[in-house]
Amino acid sequence: IANVQSSNNGGSGIVAGALSLVSKCISRENTNASGAISVGSRSSVTECIAVANSGPGITASLATVLGCTAQFNGMGFNLAGSIIRNCTAQDNTDIGIRAFDNCVVAENLCAGNGLNSASGAGIAIDSAGNRIEANTLTNNKRGLSANSPGNLIVRNSAQNNSTNYVAVANNKVGPIVSAPNSSAISGSTGGSGLGTTDPWANLSY
Repeated sequence: IANVQSSNNGGSGIVAGALSLVSKCISRENTNASGAISVGSRSSVTECIAVANSGPGITASLATVLGCTAQFNGMGFNLAGSIIRNCTAQDNTDIGIRAFDNCVVAENLCAGNGLNSASGAGIAIDSAGNRIEANTLTNNKRGLSANSPGNLIVRNSAQNNSTNYVAVANNKVGPIVSAPNSSAISGSTGGSGLGTTDPWANLSY
């Protein structure tokens, strides 16, 4: 399914079964419960946009989600057993990216999610076996919220969230470091560093 725009439907905008490819589609202003764009297992969603849907923007299980944007939805992305990379989740009512078991959530931008929601977060982890790495979390209710043990959380950066990091016990978390400010720079040297040399550190700034 490619280059399709689906809007103002009483349910989901685009629904595809297993082994599907959904590319460069827009799904907006749908009254959906399961996902404005929803795909079955072993599917791929690339360069799609989900905007202003009442439920999740993109829902996937055992799938790959790359280069997509979810904004102004009830939830941005709702994933299980999937890879999400280089995506943007912004200004969604509740959670930007929700990961259940065995997901890789890497190099995404989550901004302004869940500001008026008790469970709001840029990224929320609700099961085990997930790798959450190198995401940028800014201006969310919580930056990263790990609600279950057994996950790996490394190399993320969080700024200006109501709470930058929340995690229950028994997760594997790189040290969380508050990066120092640098003085003014003009020339070829300067900078105060990040407050750590640990390559797995999570940063607050």
